[in-house]
Amino acid sequence: AFNRANAWNTLTLDAGSLLLVAWKQVGEGASLHELSAAMSLPAFDQPMTLIAVREMREAIAIQALPADSKEREPRLLAALIEGTNILRRYAIAAVGPRAMVARGKGVDLLSRAIASGKTDEDADLALADPLSDTPLFLPEQGEDVLNVRIVTVLASRMIEADAEHAPTWLGYISNCVMTELGVAEGGEEAGQEGEDEADAAKRESAVRTRLIRGVDVPNKAMISRLEKLIAAADGNSEIAAKLNTAWISANGR
Repeated sequence: AFNRANAWNTLTLDAGSLLLVAWKQVGEGASLHELSAAMSLPAFDQPMTLIAVREMREAIAIQALPADSKEREPRLLAALIEGTNILRRYAIAAVGPRAMVARGKGVDLLSRAIASGKTDEDADLALADPLSDTPLFLPEQGEDVLNVRIVTVLASRMIEADAEHAPTWLGYISNCVMTELGVAEGGEEAGQEGEDEADAAKRESAVRTRLIRGVDVPNKAMISRLEKLIAAADGNSEIAAKLNTAWISANGR
């Protein structure tokens, strides 16, 4: 049971196994607690269990640090890079969806972890997932410096990725670049009330162009990778084709 998914019926309760449980207090001063997550592990002396226990203890220790602690960011970065399961999941949630650090710091920590060279491709994809979503990538902010940095990180990795993993990187980039950009909550950008559909499309296209032009990757390498994804003629070809059109429109060939 993780990430709010109701999977309690899949939790195994085998004799001799260890049950790691997280809970939260219900109400201030209440003696009642609500289970938040749990996982069943082999006997306590097994390597996998020892690692899980150590990682849970480190996650709890990081969570307990004051917001202004100088230890917090280095330990979160180490958790992102070195965590194997519980600890990395915790750190990803902390710097992404839970916003334990400022947006800029969250983008920086995840980008540095991906660039560390100490994580494998699957770990990098897990680290990239929160980069392509709120509260880190903010479509309404258009081509702001953090959005540009995020797309640069994702595009760089897609160019380098093997054929198996490149489509996932493509999906992350598309989620950022091909979404509705520069539009505030409620469907209208500040100062753009009453604009017609054609004007809205023109403005959004201009925002997308500026975002793409800010991305610091070799243009020919990006186009080449997108064309290979188009040629694969699979479920990702249409996504790659739309992104390729936008990229060429912004940067040429």
